Amino acid sequence: MLKKEREVAYLIEKYLDNIKDWQKTASEAVLSYFMDDLEALKLAVLSKNQFQTAAEKDRQYIWKKLCEGAYLPVIRGSLFSITTDASRIANSATVCCETFFFQKPQISQRLSTDFSSITQGTFNLFKPVYNSILQYLRGMDVFRAISQNTEVYWNQKTELILIEDELKRQISVSSIDPWQKTQLNMCAQSITAVSNRISEMEDEIQLIIAKLVS
Repeated sequence: MLKKEREVAYLIEKYLDNIKDWQKTASEAVLSYFMDDLEALKLAVLSKNQFQTAAEKDRQYIWKKLCEGAYLPVIRGSLFSITTDASRIANSATVCCETFFFQKPQISQRLSTDFSSITQGTFNLFKPVYNSILQYLRGMDVFRAISQNTEVYWNQKTELILIEDELKRQISVSSIDPWQKTQLNMCAQSITAVSNRISEMEDEIQLIIAKLVS
């Protein structure tokens, strides 16, 4: 690759690594809540501003380098959109932490199992998308590698949707009062919002590949 492309590729990889680390921090904080440990959740909420400020500076620097001519014009917008999608994933993960921290829902052991499953599943969903982007940036047998990652992504996404639906069903038929049901649904939706943002990033990498084919 040309020097500008190598620099931007490095910056995007670094940015995605930071987003991945933040999502891991957020998911572990939420998982800790299901084990009656509020401290990790509190630390995640308190540290969000520092992370978001640093991440936004990195994203604007990537934008500057793209505007200086890195990559073909048809690809630049999609590459920056990947950083935008990553930023939204991080923001959704932050909102998820805040939702549990401020709502402090009472969760039964049975529901806690499914809450834990969708939290872990959401974090795992990021991995094949992350791998696709890295393989694209590194020029590593792009079409075959991304097809494999996409298959992994959709298998995990399908499983995650089933668990989410089952959790919603259990909440709806439970004997708890309507306010608690609303509260639990709100918390479940805050996790689902993260996976929806990951899906947007998956769509973006597929769009880049489609442009390359044409």
